[in-house]
Amino acid sequence: VDGFILKGRSPSCGIKDVKLYPGPGKVPPAKKGVGFFGKAVLEHYPTLPVEEEGRLKNYTIREHFLTQLFTMSDFRSVKEEHSMGALVRFQSDNKLLFMAYNQSRMRMMGRIVANPDKKPVGEILREYEHHLAAALSRPPSHTSGINVLMHALGYFSAELSVEEKGFFLDSLQRYRNHKVPLSVPVNIIGAWIARFGQPYLERQTFFAPYPEELISVSDSGKGRTIK
Repeated sequence: VDGFILKGRSPSCGIKDVKLYPGPGKVPPAKKGVGFFGKAVLEHYPTLPVEEEGRLKNYTIREHFLTQLFTMSDFRSVKEEHSMGALVRFQSDNKLLFMAYNQSRMRMMGRIVANPDKKPVGEILREYEHHLAAALSRPPSHTSGINVLMHALGYFSAELSVEEKGFFLDSLQRYRNHKVPLSVPVNIIGAWIARFGQPYLERQTFFAPYPEELISVSDSGKGRTIK
């Protein structure tokens, strides 16, 4: 299991705003809480993404949930491989994504992967998973994508003209001011990846955190995907 989509406000599956009644009969609900199955999910799978189906109609919530879901799925593969090499690749390929979500956790996970104390792989994976779940627990801020894209710009700085850099920086400012979606500056970086070739950036999940097939037509202009 990599995550859960549950029925909102359901007596069994709801994870919030579930009506709780004090007893049988036609009595008003005493308070609101969590459904039976929903509560069990939250208790037994604290590191996995859990969301109600109604909230997934919101683009930001859906993007965050799908990013969590596919990142944790990829990490499950790392645990199954049970090797430090797989964990190093996972940390490297997700570095820009983690930078967007939580830079302090990103650095902490980097130190765990370095494993200076030569801890066993199983112990390292358990420690890493705790920080991974915490890093992805909240959506990234509006401006965090700017920091990531400025970092990516550094890979092409020597090849670009003054005019190209200016155009890109202007698009970042327009995104900061809520004039254009993040996909505008992201697609500029994508064009430069295709133009100059940058294997490290090509592998970064930040640019495509989940399959393109899961992007709705109504999401046009809002996403990060460049492929």
